[in-house]
Amino acid sequence: MTRKRVTILFVLLAGAVAVLFIALNRNKCAFPLDTAQIYSIDFKIYPHDVPNFTLLDQERIQEIAGQINALKLEKTSRLPDPMSDQYYFLRVFGEEMDFSISLDEHVINAGGQDTYSADCSKLCALLEQTYYDHKSGALQH
Repeated sequence: MTRKRVTILFVLLAGAVAVLFIALNRNKCAFPLDTAQIYSIDFKIYPHDVPNFTLLDQERIQEIAGQINALKLEKTSRLPDPMSDQYYFLRVFGEEMDFSISLDEHVINAGGQDTYSADCSKLCALLEQTYYDHKSGALQH
């Protein structure tokens, strides 16, 4: 009987540890971003005929992350519109992070999980300027 109780206790403890691990690691890409950890951002530009590029310029990375962190976010079920003229898909890489962000002028989605409505127009303008700066060679890439 004692061995059975120990086994049940062990299974319950293992289950509690698993639930705690999942709860704590469920969404590593939640806002706000830890700007000090980000070392690159991959741009997946839409429409599809525009080439992708990786941004390594730390000053611009900090500026983009700062704009994201400054957004006034409200949870929504609406997703960013990939047909929008201002649709961006970014992949953010850092020391302990690797996740995607998709956004348009009105909605931002973190890692495919949390979606927020926000006025992303300034952020979209910065991302567009980043593309043109990259194309002209003004940014490190």
